[in-house]
Amino acid sequence: MARMDADADASAPLYQRIAAQIEAAIASGAMRAGARLPSVRALAQQHAVSMSTALQVYRWLENRGVAEARPKSGYFVAPRAPVLPEPMLDLRMEAPSLVNMDRVLQEFLWIVNDPLAVPSFHAQPARSLLPEAKLQALMAGVNRRHPEYASRCQMDGSAALRQQIARRAVSSGVQLRPDEIVITNGGLEAVYLALRTVAAAGDTIVLESPTYFHLLQVIESLGMRALEIPRIRATASRSRRWSSPPASPAQ
Repeated sequence: MARMDADADASAPLYQRIAAQIEAAIASGAMRAGARLPSVRALAQQHAVSMSTALQVYRWLENRGVAEARPKSGYFVAPRAPVLPEPMLDLRMEAPSLVNMDRVLQEFLWIVNDPLAVPSFHAQPARSLLPEAKLQALMAGVNRRHPEYASRCQMDGSAALRQQIARRAVSSGVQLRPDEIVITNGGLEAVYLALRTVAAAGDTIVLESPTYFHLLQVIESLGMRALEIPRIRATASRSRRWSSPPASPAQ
């Protein structure tokens, strides 16, 4: 995880600068996984800030996966995510090539039951990587406060969500008005709209391989061509497919 160097950025909010100091201490090894962090009150006193600012610090670190909250115990240094080995790729792809969806589907049907293949059609992380308990608590709280959300559909997206996105964008140096933000029904719709905005039928879209399987389908549905470029070079004898197979360039 790349550390945000907020402590060197005087324009960053105060809670982010404090969080960056704690994150730097954890990255240096001064604070190991499982170590207890100062209480919210102690952190507020240490940095001469309000309790709400100290709480923002820990929420920021929690969202970045650096700290974890334990009920009635406080905040602790979160375990570091395991370093995953590099995947083995299809060695036939040694240079950029145009993608033919017919061949993609053929190989997809061939590898769908291969235990060594990571399904690129299923862009979802493992459950162990998700803060499920926190997500459940947040969703339960929202459902209690706004039961109408379960039976109401807003075609233009939630006004409150657009407001929150605009507010958070300020900390990244981006000035947005809520009415400039488009809420989509998932990431694929966002990609679809973005591609239609910047490209037209017949254009070639360059993307790295491996990539998300359905992204290739979106590109083809718009009458565009996908040009895959290998992200890494592998030398393993057996490939673990993450993406679509290469295809010969179109004539």
